[in-house]
Amino acid sequence: MEKVDLNLLAIINQIISDLSDRSKHYLVLANYYFYHDKLTNFAPVYFNNDAIDDIQLTEDGMRCKLVFYKEDSDDRFTIRIPYNQIGKITKCEDSEFVKEHTLFLNEEVMLRYEVFKDI
Repeated sequence: MEKVDLNLLAIINQIISDLSDRSKHYLVLANYYFYHDKLTNFAPVYFNNDAIDDIQLTEDGMRCKLVFYKEDSDDRFTIRIPYNQIGKITKCEDSEFVKEHTLFLNEEVMLRYEVFKDI
């Protein structure tokens, strides 16, 4: 089993706890799996009450159901985000992310995907 950053786990647990509050908005910048197939491009995933239907923590990451339309139960798909592929987590009090706050930053992951060169 790979070591997992305890601060990262605490932040992920806070995100899960905040999913019941529509005023909480998070962006997780990560490389993730669609349908357990293969890693996609490095991209942000939006975490909010309206955007996530379910989160399950696993030994090596988290599994989430993303929602496009809350009313359509068929319009959900599962992604898996390995902990070691999370580059950054930010939080904001509005969905526009005007004043976002960085909660977690893994410079090694960000540099690996050439997203964050000017650290």
